[in-house]
Amino acid sequence: MNPNKSLSIEILKLIILISGINAIYLSILNAFSFSGFSYPSSYIYNGDLFADFIKVVVSYPDAKNLLINSNFGLVDIFTDYIGSNQYKGLDGLEAKALTHFHLPPFTTMVSLSSLSLMHFIPPQVVFYIALVVVFFAVYKLIGFVFDSTREKLTWMLCFIFSYPFLFLLQRGNFFSVATSILVMFFTFCILKNKKILLGLLCMALALNIRPNAIFFLPILLLVINGRWFIRLLEIFLMATCIFAFSAILASSIYPDYSLANFIKGLAIYHDGYVVGRGGDGYNSSFFSLLKIAFKYSWFIESIGSLLGFLIAGIAAICFIKNKVDSTALIFMLCVAYMCGSTTFADYHLLIFMLPLLKICVDEEILDPYTKRRGELLKVSMVIFWSCIFMLSPKNYLFDQNGVSVFILLNPMVGIFSVALLFFYGISSSRAVGRTLSSKISFGEKD
Repeated sequence: MNPNKSLSIEILKLIILISGINAIYLSILNAFSFSGFSYPSSYIYNGDLFADFIKVVVSYPDAKNLLINSNFGLVDIFTDYIGSNQYKGLDGLEAKALTHFHLPPFTTMVSLSSLSLMHFIPPQVVFYIALVVVFFAVYKLIGFVFDSTREKLTWMLCFIFSYPFLFLLQRGNFFSVATSILVMFFTFCILKNKKILLGLLCMALALNIRPNAIFFLPILLLVINGRWFIRLLEIFLMATCIFAFSAILASSIYPDYSLANFIKGLAIYHDGYVVGRGGDGYNSSFFSLLKIAFKYSWFIESIGSLLGFLIAGIAAICFIKNKVDSTALIFMLCVAYMCGSTTFADYHLLIFMLPLLKICVDEEILDPYTKRRGELLKVSMVIFWSCIFMLSPKNYLFDQNGVSVFILLNPMVGIFSVALLFFYGISSSRAVGRTLSSKISFGEKD
């Protein structure tokens, strides 16, 4: 495998340039008091710094014991979030307020385990451990995809300096990066035909963290031996076992957590963040665009979800019919994931690193001697620039609900790109799906 090194460097340059320009823009806003951001490179407000991890973890009743019995000094952010926390318990369910019960069993189990660990080591150290795990996961993913040290370093920097990664670090949403990394690892396990069972386990975990990851199941069409249905059953078996085990363990640690309360908490979350305005900020889903334009209705919500499944279905059919290659399939599924989710905060945009990684390891796309170089470059450039656009910050011109121009630009650019790829596919004089499959990309022989 000989990755295209110059392309990786160009991607890194673009990401650093765009992130730098955005930091300057935010600095100007702060200098003239036009922004409530915490510091020049920030994308969030002070009251929500690391909230998606710390605020969730300390929302459980046992967190109050940290204030009373802890042998470790608590930093201000922990005491502040314990004292004032939007995620309620059973009292929140009765009052129909936002609770922590909307989180799936696996996420709840990890959060409760993190809180238990805080009784034995300083809470801030637990946060640092979670941070190290995130960087280690990115490193392992890149190490699995690339062989050369230079490529690994380049892509580590690409991840670290990208807007979605910076955003999720400041939000502390480690579960979102976990989902993206797990889906990427699953994809390359299938492409490389290596560590298949581990890849299927990654997908099962991703489904337990964020069920929307179901949009990536058509990746199984890339299975070399064609046993995609068997692999699908294995994923669902693993996912079911993880769900059941996590639910049992979470309820044993926190008896108030039950399937009934999970469903109630999810309904309250839906009312506040899907029906209400709570989820509008930093939301790139197609549903969010329709909601801003026409206000919420069940019909509007259904259209958003159906569009995601429609894009995923078209991508799968086009691949089966050899009208799009594996890279286009992966990109179209990323767009389906974005458009089909009711809430899709900007940190989830990290998934668009996946098509870029695929382009950089696919020698055939940029091979100057290929007979179809012109057509392939059209496809790859559409994907390349669309992914760079998705990974770029567009957090400008906010209203009071955190809604900005990205709510229009991200889904529209994604849909337009998918339409272009579909047009290239159906107008192509030759089949392309299998010739650019993982067999060529990773050196497998026909």
